[in-house]
Amino acid sequence: MDDIKKYYAITEACYKDNEERKTILAVKAYKCDSKEDFFMGKISNDDFEKLSRKNVIELIENTNVKEVFTAYMVTGEWDYGEEVIYYPKDNPKYIKTKKDDIKEDNLGNLPILKDKKFVWD
Repeated sequence: MDDIKKYYAITEACYKDNEERKTILAVKAYKCDSKEDFFMGKISNDDFEKLSRKNVIELIENTNVKEVFTAYMVTGEWDYGEEVIYYPKDNPKYIKTKKDDIKEDNLGNLPILKDKKFVWD
């Protein structure tokens, strides 16, 4: 049995309204055994998962997940963004990188995922 706690790097997000960026529909994420594996390029660019906002919240709540974080491509290399949290603890939950009382998702300035085949209907 694999007892290694996993990490998830979120690199792109698709919003219900890409202009306003308030409600995330899906994210592109990479699962890895360590942050170093991700940042050292040990994860294939084709080895990503599409996750709904509900999936992201479930990952954050999962005890087998060490951290969910954002990552940005800068001059050909990945840079660490911020840890992803959900807030508030009751419903509705929003996925964010900072605790605030604004009722919307906010993962910063992640690139917008434009591949419509990636997003569920």
